[in-house]
Amino acid sequence: MSLPKIDLPLFELTVPSSGKKVKYRPFNVREEKILLIAQEAGDLDQIVLAIKQIINNCVSGINIDDLPMFDLEFIISVSYTHLT
Repeated sequence: MSLPKIDLPLFELTVPSSGKKVKYRPFNVREEKILLIAQEAGDLDQIVLAIKQIINNCVSGINIDDLPMFDLEFIISVSYTHLT
Protein backbone atom coordinates (compact mmCIF):
# COMPACT_ATOMS: atom_id res chain seq x y z
CA MET A 1 0.00 0.00 0.00
CA SER A 2 1.48 3.32 -0.99
CA LEU A 3 1.26 6.56 0.91
CA PRO A 4 -1.44 9.00 -0.13
CA LYS A 5 -0.35 11.92 -2.28
CA ILE A 6 -0.95 15.27 -0.67
CA ASP A 7 -2.40 17.77 -3.10
CA LEU A 8 -0.89 21.20 -2.76
CA PRO A 9 -2.68 24.35 -3.88
CA LEU A 10 -1.56 26.04 -7.09
CA PHE A 11 -1.18 29.78 -7.44
CA GLU A 12 -0.36 32.03 -10.36
CA LEU A 13 2.16 34.86 -10.53
CA THR A 14 3.52 37.19 -13.16
CA VAL A 15 7.29 37.13 -13.66
CA PRO A 16 8.40 40.79 -13.40
CA SER A 17 11.01 40.81 -16.18
CA SER A 18 8.96 39.07 -18.87
CA GLY A 19 5.35 39.61 -17.80
CA LYS A 20 4.76 35.87 -18.30
CA LYS A 21 2.22 34.19 -16.04
CA VAL A 22 3.38 30.95 -14.42
CA LYS A 23 1.83 28.53 -11.95
CA TYR A 24 3.56 27.63 -8.73
CA ARG A 25 2.96 25.79 -5.52
CA PRO A 26 4.27 26.87 -2.12
CA PHE A 27 7.47 25.10 -1.17
CA ASN A 28 7.16 22.43 1.47
CA VAL A 29 9.22 21.43 4.49
CA ARG A 30 11.61 19.32 2.41
CA GLU A 31 12.44 22.33 0.23
CA GLU A 32 12.70 24.60 3.24
CA LYS A 33 15.29 22.18 4.63
CA ILE A 34 17.30 22.48 1.38
CA LEU A 35 17.40 26.24 1.86
CA LEU A 36 18.34 26.01 5.54
CA ILE A 37 21.22 23.63 4.81
CA ALA A 38 22.52 26.02 2.15
CA GLN A 39 22.26 28.96 4.56
CA GLU A 40 24.19 27.06 7.22
CA ALA A 41 26.98 26.43 4.71
CA GLY A 42 27.29 30.20 4.34
CA ASP A 43 28.44 29.95 0.72
CA LEU A 44 26.60 32.30 -1.65
CA ASP A 45 26.91 29.85 -4.55
CA GLN A 46 25.24 27.12 -2.47
CA ILE A 47 22.40 29.47 -1.53
CA VAL A 48 21.79 30.47 -5.15
CA LEU A 49 21.88 26.81 -6.22
CA ALA A 50 19.37 25.91 -3.49
CA ILE A 51 17.04 28.75 -4.53
CA LYS A 52 17.20 27.61 -8.15
CA GLN A 53 16.47 24.03 -7.13
CA ILE A 54 13.46 25.08 -5.05
CA ILE A 55 12.07 27.28 -7.82
CA ASN A 56 12.59 24.49 -10.35
CA ASN A 57 10.62 22.13 -8.07
CA CYS A 58 7.77 24.56 -7.39
CA VAL A 59 7.26 26.53 -10.61
CA SER A 60 6.11 25.14 -13.94
CA GLY A 61 6.53 26.61 -17.39
CA ILE A 62 9.74 28.53 -16.79
CA ASN A 63 13.45 28.03 -17.46
CA ILE A 64 15.23 29.18 -14.30
CA ASP A 65 18.61 29.49 -16.01
CA ASP A 66 17.29 32.35 -18.15
CA LEU A 67 15.92 34.38 -15.23
CA PRO A 68 17.74 37.35 -13.72
CA MET A 69 18.45 37.30 -9.99
CA PHE A 70 15.66 39.75 -9.12
CA ASP A 71 13.11 37.37 -10.67
CA LEU A 72 14.48 34.49 -8.60
CA GLU A 73 14.23 36.60 -5.44
CA PHE A 74 10.69 37.66 -6.32
CA ILE A 75 9.51 34.10 -6.98
CA ILE A 76 11.08 32.67 -3.82
CA SER A 77 9.60 35.47 -1.68
CA VAL A 78 6.11 34.99 -3.15
CA SER A 79 6.35 31.23 -2.70
CA TYR A 80 7.49 31.69 0.90
CA THR A 81 4.47 33.86 1.76
CA HIS A 82 2.18 30.93 0.94
CA LEU A 83 4.21 28.50 3.06
CA THR A 84 2.26 29.16 6.24
